[in-house]
Amino acid sequence: VYAILPGGDGTLWLGISNGDVYRYFVSSGEFRHVPCRVGGKNYKSKGLTVMHLDVHGRLWIGGRDGLKVYVLRGNFLEETDVLRGKALPDDMVNAIYEDSGKGRFWIGTRNGLYRIDELEKSMEHYTTKDGLPNNVVQSVLEDASGMLWLSTDKGVSRLDMERRVFRNYSVVDGLSSNQFNSGACCF
Repeated sequence: VYAILPGGDGTLWLGISNGDVYRYFVSSGEFRHVPCRVGGKNYKSKGLTVMHLDVHGRLWIGGRDGLKVYVLRGNFLEETDVLRGKALPDDMVNAIYEDSGKGRFWIGTRNGLYRIDELEKSMEHYTTKDGLPNNVVQSVLEDASGMLWLSTDKGVSRLDMERRVFRNYSVVDGLSSNQFNSGACCF
């Protein structure tokens, strides 16, 4: 099990490394497989690593084959086009984060950080060229000041989301290591 999310309705969503998705019904103790569909056909991720349930009840699933967003339709998940026809490359997704009330999603991959803005219907890609210390983004969190914190394979980075400026931290700044693993963060 790579991901466990509260469903908000007495259920838990479970993401399995082999790409399967399950719902656990707490009151009955029942596990139920939930098939995913893309274009009306059954779809199985090549390797699920992370899930996020957004404020609209959509399930974001990331893994070895990129990012998919689903809505629950009865007993299955149907892909929905959140990206409005824009495609996130099939990069390994390590992190999915929805910022506080701005309708933006931050996707940490092995090829940088993606910002998806549903209101503006836009997508931006940030890499070392933009100031990241490394293109492998392992986790994403937001602090009380509205700054994003990213763990990478070369230290920690703070992103001022409004100014789009990175400030990087490494062992020189007191970190015990520059290397972080997927999901390395503290809530």
